[in-house]
Amino acid sequence: MPSSGLASRAVALLASTKLAIVLGFTACGLLAWASWVVPPPRSREALPFSESFAVFFDPVQARYWWFYALFAVITLYAVNAILGTARSVLRRRARGQLDQRFLGVTGLHLGLIGALFAHLFAGLSAGAELSAVLSDEPTPIAGHELALISYSPVSNPDGTLRTATARVSVDGVERNLAYNQPIFFDYFTRYLLLQGEQELPGGEPAMSVDGRLEPVRPGAVYQRPEGVVRVERLSSGAALRFPMLSVRVGDAPATWLAPGQRILPGLAYVDGAGRTGLSVVLRRNDGVPALFGAMVVFMIGLGAFALSLRRR
Repeated sequence: MPSSGLASRAVALLASTKLAIVLGFTACGLLAWASWVVPPPRSREALPFSESFAVFFDPVQARYWWFYALFAVITLYAVNAILGTARSVLRRRARGQLDQRFLGVTGLHLGLIGALFAHLFAGLSAGAELSAVLSDEPTPIAGHELALISYSPVSNPDGTLRTATARVSVDGVERNLAYNQPIFFDYFTRYLLLQGEQELPGGEPAMSVDGRLEPVRPGAVYQRPEGVVRVERLSSGAALRFPMLSVRVGDAPATWLAPGQRILPGLAYVDGAGRTGLSVVLRRNDGVPALFGAMVVFMIGLGAFALSLRRR
């Protein structure tokens, strides 16, 4: 039948090696472009991007075309890898050629594709469950009792926080808590992150104008000697650690701010709660176990492929 023949040609095209090569180079090019346009991780402009993939869809914007294209290319590459692998497995099984090297390469492909989509799912499913202040008094978090033992901040020359390390007690057991050393609970699905000494979420977002707090709303305008400051938008989605404020100073590009950051002298975005301390946030990410599982498959495939190579 013509329709079945067209379907067969479509499957053959989607499973072809040439398409995989084209998709691979395209993905590399888009990733290179992303590394050029995404701001450095520690800059103010990068704050939304460092939290979650959801920023790219809140809302969908034409300037993020490369991210949407990358998503489409990786999806098509996944279809190519799955169809190509399935076709090869069926053919080799019929010929009795399911050797160790082929199985290793198959594991590499499936592990890589699984890791990419697990990472995407992890980015989209990440969300903050709880913000809290740690002190020497036990604080209940995720069914555990946490208490602060010691805290060591390191500041940049301009006074902003560079890094921090805390020693905490979890149910009587001492553990380290830092930006790159989270404490995991529930088989890696929930983890505690250190935020540092800063204003905590809990009250209405506010603007500190010469020491006077005013409720901040999208569209608000503040006249300052250095220029007009306009509030573009306020994003407080569950994927963010704290409400993010987008402001524009004069004709300059809009900038994303977190609570406690100063815009101009005498003008700062603060949290209405007014509490300070060692702030932590409990986040949930159901994609992390799947990501670990995919990497295990990838490593098994890599090991099987390496063992199948001939030694000289």
